[in-house]
Amino acid sequence: MNIRSHTAQFHPTEEVGKPAAVATSSQRTIKDALGKLPPTSQKAKRITKGIAEFIAMGLQPYSVVENRGFRRMMEGMEPRYVIPSQRYFTNTAVPALKQTKAEIVSSLLNADRVAVTCDVWTSVATESFVTVTVHFITDEWELKAHVLQTRAMHESHMGANMAELLSSAVNKWDITKKEVVVVTDNAAIMVVSHLKCYAHTLNLAAQRALKVPSVARLLGRVRRIGTFFHRSTVGAQQLEESQRLLNIPKHKLKVDCCTRWISAFEMVSRFLEQQPAITATLLSPQKIRERPMHTQ
Repeated sequence: MNIRSHTAQFHPTEEVGKPAAVATSSQRTIKDALGKLPPTSQKAKRITKGIAEFIAMGLQPYSVVENRGFRRMMEGMEPRYVIPSQRYFTNTAVPALKQTKAEIVSSLLNADRVAVTCDVWTSVATESFVTVTVHFITDEWELKAHVLQTRAMHESHMGANMAELLSSAVNKWDITKKEVVVVTDNAAIMVVSHLKCYAHTLNLAAQRALKVPSVARLLGRVRRIGTFFHRSTVGAQQLEESQRLLNIPKHKLKVDCCTRWISAFEMVSRFLEQQPAITATLLSPQKIRERPMHTQ
């Protein structure tokens, strides 16, 4: 069989003598094959939906799609896929996840009573957002929580606006008949018909007690010592040596956080545990630069 008859039988769309690089209009070129996936293609839609489910089910921030590491990962898996914008996932892709919404609705059907929490927060871009979350306990005494809504808060943060927002979220998810209790912190904008968070109220009360002058002075001294060992490499090394010699657990000192009263308790407890090692280190004849100064 000569080349002409072979071509006619097995490659009817090619012409003998025509350069291999020249293809007919019905053939895809290498450039076409390696081009970007159209957003409307089935594969692109499937990947976009997968990312949306990753955000929704993992409670990931929408900004994850702008993360350089995430984009490199996606490029490695499918170089032709173009990741849609953060705004697209916020306004279109995630709200379109009917299956995820159906699962939440099904989960809520088994709840007789629910608690709704509301939190206003500010992003790193100084944009104001509000997140509404529903909580309930199953018949097996398992705590469940679902984020019902996270949206930009362009309106004034007045109590009336917050009440309207919460009412809208409750109605949208059809949980008005479940003896809804709204739990928030004690911020001034959150004082419209709701149950104040017990943990937050307890924290405020404890913080007031920690500001008693004698207590505040004591905490200040412990805090200064803890901060010193956190910042001094030499001091931290000598503290570890003292722990070893005194057979004391090699635990790092803790410094309290002003928004968590329990952190003050943890800081003092760790200080008392490590007091022999701290004393030995600070009184060591070895020179430690910039020792912590006593608070008056």
